[in-house]
Amino acid sequence: MSGGRATIAKGAVRQAGDITAVAPEGHILTDVLYMELKFLKDISLDGLLKGNGNLLAIWLKTCVEATKYQKTPVLIFKQNHYPVIFTTTDLGISYLKVPRKMVRIKSYTMNMVRFDELIKIPFVVSK
Repeated sequence: MSGGRATIAKGAVRQAGDITAVAPEGHILTDVLYMELKFLKDISLDGLLKGNGNLLAIWLKTCVEATKYQKTPVLIFKQNHYPVIFTTTDLGISYLKVPRKMVRIKSYTMNMVRFDELIKIPFVVSK
């Protein structure tokens, strides 16, 4: 039921997207971020240059869904023979306090960071 809780409950749940917090400690992310996960043989990274392809279509759909739930879009994707990539908007980069030097690609309101580098950054809860 990947991402289906919000669809069935017609948005009346605190989580939407593919990642859910099962403990209150995770709500700091799921209350703010709408997270989609994709693993495709070819996600069409080159489509960003051409303005088409799977990645761009998935990203635009993720943005529409995130807006529907009033959250910041996040797309975590993997293409064969490439590292896992974390993608979000400027707002998501700011919220997670990702150093700008880590952002590898910035296109179509997307900021891409290697996931293995991202998870090395301590997440500090702002009070």
